[in-house]
Formats: sequence, structure tokens, C-alpha cells
Amino acid sequence: MKNPIISLKNVWKIYDMGDSKIYANSDISLDIYENEVVFIIGKSGSGKSTLLNMIGSLDYPSRGKIFLDGINISTLKESDLAQIRGKKIGFVFQSFNLINSMTALENVMLPMTFQEIPREEKILRGKKILAKVDMTHRLNNLPTELSGGERQRVAVARSLANDPEVIIADEPTGNLDTKTGKMIMNLFDKINKEGKTVIIVTHDLDLVKRTSEHKIYNLVDGKLK
Repeated sequence: MKNPIISLKNVWKIYDMGDSKIYANSDISLDIYENEVVFIIGKSGSGKSTLLNMIGSLDYPSRGKIFLDGINISTLKESDLAQIRGKKIGFVFQSFNLINSMTALENVMLPMTFQEIPREEKILRGKKILAKVDMTHRLNNLPTELSGGERQRVAVARSLANDPEVIIADEPTGNLDTKTGKMIMNLFDKINKEGKTVIIVTHDLDLVKRTSEHKIYNLVDGKLK
């Protein structure tokens, strides 16, 4: 059997609040394998975003271990962690997180800058990725000139900039209407069929109902059910 691409072993996230402690995530163990689509569902305040940040190596666990491709990332220095994160994980956020002063193409090129990719290659790669999400006609538009669905497609394209193994999406349809949300989910399905592991955190049960073939985990009060 293949080794998991991401593995959490008895992971806790605890915040010290003076005389009390907040247990955002408690004793979570989870294995995610190559080319899977995984949904993590839960109500607001259930600890989804905290868990997502640790899965995506944006934050360290208070206890436990997190492995990415067999490397214990919970012990790495932030500089080393940033390098691994930049190459292996792409992020898609509910609020898009695009830079409004940059064009769609420049937003997609931005993650490549931190990997020291030559400018001409960044341009060619950026155009190719935007074509993949049907945004060739909007290369030079600013985010403020795009619809919500178009901005999310640019955000998805940006997540693919460094050809990562894993795409992590935090409430990717939260700011979109139903029709546009379905289009974005179809885009994730397409990305998965091309070999990417996709992890989607959501409270929208309609997204989960659309498929029976993907893994679904329920987060309740910081614990995985």
C-alpha cells in the first residue's frame, strides 16, 4: 500500500488564554493519499480553519506530528517549511486573496517569484495555467474588473503556479452563487483527474452530496468524527 502524502499523528492545537486553554483541535489522526479528493466538513467554530492551516503547513501543532511526503514538517524551521510549502502545496481561499494592483496573469506568476523562476518562463507558465481555467481572455484584467467566479478561477490558477502535489481549498464556494460554485467544483474535479490531491474544507453540505466517491471527514468541536 502507498504511503500517505499527508499524515497527521495525534495532532492537537491548543491556545493558552491566560488561566484557561482553548482546544481548537484534539488528538487528530488522518492519512491523505496521492490523487484523493478529501472533504473536511463542520460548522463554523468547529476548528476547520485551524486544522487546514496545520495540514497546509501554515501553522505548527501544539502536540503530535505532521508528515508531508514522509518529512516531519512539525519540527522544521519556518524558512525550510516555507520552501516545502511553496513547492508542494497550493492554496485557494474563500475571499480569493488576490492582489488588486496586479493583473490576473501577474497574480498567477507571483508564487513562482519565490521559487526564483525566470520571468519569461513565469509568463509562459502563467498563460498556460490561465488557459486551463478558461481565463485567457482576462489575462490583463485586474481582480476588481472580474466577477466572483472569474476571481476564484484566477485563485485556482495561482494555486497551480508551482505545480504542487496538493491543492487545499478553504470554503472555495463560500462567496459564490450556486451555479458558479458548481463550476468551481467541476474545476477541482478536473484538477484531481490530472493527478493532484485535493483537500476541501467546507460547511456546505450540498458540495458533499454531489459525490459519493470521495472521502468525507466531519469535524465536531475540534475532533474528527
